[in-house]
Order: sequence, then structure tokens, then C-alpha cells
Amino acid sequence: MPIPGGPVAVNHQTGVLTYDDGSQGSAAVVSAEHPEAGQYFMLPDTSATAASTITVATLYLFPFVAWQSLTIDRIGFEITTAGAAGALARAAIYARDPATGAAGALVLDSGTTAADSTGVKNLTVSTALTAGLYWVGVVAQNSGSNPSARLFQQGTFCVPLPYGTSAPSSSDMQFFRGALTYTGVTGALPSSLAATSWGLGDRGPKMFMRAA
Repeated sequence: MPIPGGPVAVNHQTGVLTYDDGSQGSAAVVSAEHPEAGQYFMLPDTSATAASTITVATLYLFPFVAWQSLTIDRIGFEITTAGAAGALARAAIYARDPATGAAGALVLDSGTTAADSTGVKNLTVSTALTAGLYWVGVVAQNSGSNPSARLFQQGTFCVPLPYGTSAPSSSDMQFFRGALTYTGVTGALPSSLAATSWGLGDRGPKMFMRAA
């Protein structure tokens, strides 16, 4: 089921988004003070983080709003438990698909970094983001065992999460849902996820970027 269109106005003091149909919400938003060149910024959430398993070939995406245009030259995350020898991970940014509210066109494939070693992974990129809502996340690949990453555990994000044409199940009503998951993601990231089925996850990756 389609959800409201992309945010067309942001209150920089409150973080409230106004959508093109007049509805309002909030999200993980780049700080009201635009990041200066060379500054790192965390993508905020409203919960504690923990080291949690990420399933190989499953892409975990988390909503992120850029309230004005910026270019990033770093993106990163933390691997807390190594995968098997040769394990890899990629960071991803997808634009919002206006038809579904889920991930649409690929904006950034960071390329691979080692996931058979632990630590913060700080990847060099060069990507321009216009103001709007994105889906940002991580996928582990090329491993016979699932690594763990730093994920938020629960929280409140007022960006509408797409669910589909059926009413939510009892289990989805009872538990926190704050991320989208896409399975079968191997190799280079798909150029679009608009026609791909997604699941709702209860954990999303803790991410950071750096303004260019």
C-alpha cells in the first residue's frame, strides 16, 4: 500500500517532516546544523545498540532523512563478530520508491570491505544526496558463517514503514519493526529494489557518514 510521498518540508528545530499529502512524521534526520566538510555524523536512533547477527546475503535497511542536499565521502558501520575467512560486507543507500515507500533506485554501493575481521569499517565513497528520505544499510556476503554487526535494538521512527496490501499480523503489531530486509543479495547491489519483496525487521544497522 503506498504511503505518503517524500518529505517536502522539514522543521529544523523539531525534526517534524511534512509530506506532500499534508501528513507529518519524523525520522533519523541529519542534524539541524548541516555537517561541515570533513565532519563525521552518526545516523541517530532512539534505542541502545548491541552486537547482533546479520544473516549473509540479507540486506538490512534503515530510514534516513537528509533535510538538505549534501555530498558524503565516507560511510561506515561496525563488525563485532567476524564471519568466516573471506567474508565481505557492503554499505548501501537506496532512494525511497514513491509507489511503495520501500527501497527503490540504488544511490550508493560502497563496494566491499572485509567482514572476516572485527572493527569499525570506514569506507571511502563519493555520493551526492539531495534532500529527502533514503534507506541506508548493510549486507554481509561471501561467508559460510554469519557475522555480527552493531545494530540498534528497538526504538521509535515516525517514518511510515511499508507493509503491503494486507492488514498487519498480530506478531507485527506486538513487536518493534524499524527496518526493511531484502534476501538473496549477493555480489554488486541491485540497481533497483522497487520490484523486490521485502520483510520488516526489528533491528537496523548503526551507521555513520562524513560530509565532503
